[in-house]
Amino acid sequence: MKKTFKIISVIMALLFVSLSFAACGAKSADNARQYVSGAEAADYDVEYGFSSSAQENSKSVSTEEKKDVITDAGTRKLVRKANLDIQTKEFDSFVTAVDKKVTALKGYTESSYISGNSYYSSGNRNAEITVRIPEEAFESFISDISEIATVTSKNVSVSDITGDYVDTESRIKSLEAEQKALIDLMSKAKNVSETLEIQTRLSEVNSDLESCKARMKTFDSLVSYSTVTLDINEVERETAAEQEGFFAEIGRRLSDNLYSIAHGLRRLGIWFISSLPFIAIFAVCVTAVILILRKLIKKRRNRKKQKGEESNAESK
Repeated sequence: MKKTFKIISVIMALLFVSLSFAACGAKSADNARQYVSGAEAADYDVEYGFSSSAQENSKSVSTEEKKDVITDAGTRKLVRKANLDIQTKEFDSFVTAVDKKVTALKGYTESSYISGNSYYSSGNRNAEITVRIPEEAFESFISDISEIATVTSKNVSVSDITGDYVDTESRIKSLEAEQKALIDLMSKAKNVSETLEIQTRLSEVNSDLESCKARMKTFDSLVSYSTVTLDINEVERETAAEQEGFFAEIGRRLSDNLYSIAHGLRRLGIWFISSLPFIAIFAVCVTAVILILRKLIKKRRNRKKQKGEESNAESK
């Protein structure tokens, strides 16, 4: 009987201790969460495993706000890009005009590559220039370029990044709220273990926050400044931009063929005249070789003739 009573007493004591620890744990959780309110509490609950109605409320509110932003055409975040293939007979002046136009619109050149003429080779030049133009001047810039050169191909694309932009913006607000809550909790930490745990999480939050802010800067740059890539080709005759009629196309093609023949003869003449020094040197070398060979052949014939005469004299 006494033994049974002791066993029951031990079980009751263990149950009492378990209930006490559970109550303390719930109280400490409430103390930690009391420093975070509203949407901040939801983020803290998600991170540390707590579940609360605040989390659901925060999610529903952010979702509704996101829908409002995305459906509002005035706040959509659009990234515009254009690729233009251009022909011009005035290569230098056109490149200069593009640079002046970009500067006037308060844009900037992102990259520029020009190739073509050099000391040892000559020919039509080409360039690939990528410029960033303020979004509001995107259409006018393309229109101005089309007026000073022939645009043979134009490709314009628009990417909607509103969803990613809103998500990143919400993420920044959430991380800033969590950052503030963690800093508050740091001052209320009771021991070194809690302090180290909060510091570890705070470092992660700071890193994520910097990454999100950098991404937002990239988004803002892409939206504010449209990208236009110009593939510029120097030509002697520009391609007709508008569609031609039957006879007009025949006339143009005939003119192109005659131009090609004349251009080929011109290049041949230029090559021949410019190569005269090399041709002269080559002619001198060939002449010298021929004279030497003729001299050697003549000597050989004379020797054979002399030998024949000697053999005839001996036979007599």
